[in-house]
Amino acid sequence: MRIRAAVVLSAVLLASGTSWSQDSRLKDVAGSIKLNPEAIVEKQGIVEDPQVAEKADEGLFETVIADCSAVADHLAKLVDEARNTILYSDNDLPNRLDGASRELERQIQDLYLLRLGETLAEPVGTAREAADICAVACVSVREELALGGVAFTEATRQVTTCVQGLEKAKTQYATIANRSAVKGAASAAPTTTEPPAPLTDDEIIAARCEPERSEGPDAFDACQAGQYRALAAISSRSSGNEMLVEEIFSGIRGICGELHPQDFAQRDACEVEKMTAARMDQE
Repeated sequence: MRIRAAVVLSAVLLASGTSWSQDSRLKDVAGSIKLNPEAIVEKQGIVEDPQVAEKADEGLFETVIADCSAVADHLAKLVDEARNTILYSDNDLPNRLDGASRELERQIQDLYLLRLGETLAEPVGTAREAADICAVACVSVREELALGGVAFTEATRQVTTCVQGLEKAKTQYATIANRSAVKGAASAAPTTTEPPAPLTDDEIIAARCEPERSEGPDAFDACQAGQYRALAAISSRSSGNEMLVEEIFSGIRGICGELHPQDFAQRDACEVEKMTAARMDQE
């Protein structure tokens, strides 16, 4: 069965969280959504709106590259800390270096699993090239640890190149995403005789997470990742896979949408709670 990390038919957007330390990777679609090789499969059918699939691809790539970049940055900081330590003053530093290197190896596997549209071919290619270097860097870090060293000369160069490659991929993606946003805004621009167009999902998420920006870029990114995970869960949910009749399913969706029109995370939690209760009532 061919793996395809994109939305088809029902516009299922599979995304992931940003915390490099999560252990529940590749498991829970409604929770810490990652690239689940068992769940991300290409379904037969026709994508009615190509823009929906493109947006899903963009959201997935943005989340995966952000995860990889966050872990690579963390590893780079630990390597720098080790290089500036004559003897390990922190007895746990070797363990943290080993753990970060192995986590980065796990994260970059998501980049190899990506199967996205042609519009993202350049940043995906750049990200995979960086992933190759990141993999070598992880091995170099552990080899240095095995020798009891603190120089990390070669590992530092490789980790730096890894981080730079991932950043380059993020820049390339940002250019494409901006073009897509401009195109989407132009097509959705209201006429003088029509009421203003409703906010897009991206605009809702941007507005919801803007207050988090004051807490720093990590808080803003974490907020956006959480919102996109919730949007993915909502988009993938149907009356069939929730084992509810359409009338009940649609009623719950409408209620939660009205209660939380500007927050996908709360809307997702609302649907999970109410649909779970509805299924229990049917038993």
